[in-house]
Amino acid sequence: LIALSPLFEPITIKDRKVVLSKLTPKAFKAGDVIIKEGEIGDAMYLIKEGTVEVSTQDPKKGKVIIAALKEGEFFGEIGLATMKPRTATVTAVIDTELVVFSRAMIKEIIEKYPQTKKVLEGVVKSRVADIVKLRAGTVLT
Repeated sequence: LIALSPLFEPITIKDRKVVLSKLTPKAFKAGDVIIKEGEIGDAMYLIKEGTVEVSTQDPKKGKVIIAALKEGEFFGEIGLATMKPRTATVTAVIDTELVVFSRAMIKEIIEKYPQTKKVLEGVVKSRVADIVKLRAGTVLT
């Protein structure tokens, strides 16, 4: 699973096994809110199985769907990286199983694999830019 994600691609097979042994699995039923916009985040999530919907609240339009994520994709990285409130709400579309990465675990991975930090920073910048465009009224592509 970790090998599927570009974020964890630089990690050696041996270290992937160590990371896997430290992960916490968490299951959600369809409709469950996994993270809520505005909350402080202390973890990020990798989708092991299932699909989630990422949305934000627009004062004029109400709920706006930003993305649908599936197996091998991750979320929660913006709040984790910036230590600011979550920028979106993530809801399980179908029964979903995730693995949880704590802030300490991500810090450990980044320190050992600086390439991972670059990938994470790129994803954070891209996703934040998408949210800024969305809130400014620009259509996402």
